[in-house]
Amino acid sequence: MSNAIRDLQIANNLASPIDIMIDIETVGVHNNAGIWQIGAVNIRDPYNTLFQYTINPEVYHNRPHYDWDTDTLSWQTLENNSNWNYARSLSLTDTPNKMANVFAEYIIEQSGKDNPVNLWSKGKDFDFPILEHLLGVEGIKVPWRYHQKHCFRDIQYAMGQPMRLDK
Repeated sequence: MSNAIRDLQIANNLASPIDIMIDIETVGVHNNAGIWQIGAVNIRDPYNTLFQYTINPEVYHNRPHYDWDTDTLSWQTLENNSNWNYARSLSLTDTPNKMANVFAEYIIEQSGKDNPVNLWSKGKDFDFPILEHLLGVEGIKVPWRYHQKHCFRDIQYAMGQPMRLDK
């Protein structure tokens, strides 16, 4: 048995980590893009209770500290049409600050104090910097550390699933 496999088995027996998959929808592609939707699910939860928070993306238009990219908006209109139209129908009173607070509370609640939490995304170099920007701009402490962020695409690659370079 390789040392890596043995180490994984030992780690698995020591703790019951909480694994949360995160996905975001944005109005841009840079680290300072505004987030109009956050989805998360505890993948070890037998009920797979979903967290989802959506705000009207228009709240970011001309808002300082956030990227607003017309190419991304065009893509959202074409590729994510029903979700995008739903978000645009929402009131403009819900704010990035409220979304950031509710999301941070969700992560803290899921973490508990005795279980380590692993956060996963399909593109940790995209999702996490944007989430951390949202939290920072809104004055909210990031509820995770560097070692808790993981990329699900790495697991897919390790399991032999082909990588698509266009995504």
